[in-house]
Amino acid sequence: FEMVATLVDDIGSSSSFLVLNRDNLDYKELSDFQTLCKRNIWNNILNPGIYLVRFVMYVMLSLMIGFMYFDLGEDKSFSSINSRVSSIFYVAAFLVFMSVAVLPFFIQERAVILREKENGTYGAGTY
Repeated sequence: FEMVATLVDDIGSSSSFLVLNRDNLDYKELSDFQTLCKRNIWNNILNPGIYLVRFVMYVMLSLMIGFMYFDLGEDKSFSSINSRVSSIFYVAAFLVFMSVAVLPFFIQERAVILREKENGTYGAGTY
C-alpha cells in the first residue's frame, strides 16, 4: 500500500493538477474538489473489483446488443423495421435499468456526504 499511497500523493502534487492554497477563499471550492478527487482515486485503487465487474458487464452487454442487431435484414419490410424498433427500445430500457447499479454506491457515500456537508467540511457544489 505504500506504493499506492506514493502514487496518489504524486498525482496530487504533480504539475498536471492544480495545486491550490486552502487559505485563499476564491479557490476553496477547487481545492476541496481536488481533495475529493484524490480520495475517489484512492477508493478506486483500493477496490479494483468494481471496475472488473463493470468491464465484464459492459462487454457482455456489448455482445448481447451486437447479436441483437446481427442479421436483422436489410429490406424495408414491416418485420425488419419492427425488429429494429424493438431492439432500440430494448437497448434504451436496459441502459436505464443498468443505472440502478449505481444505487448501492450512492447509498454508501450518502452518509459521508451528509456528514461532511453538515460539518461544513465540503459544500454541495464541491461534490
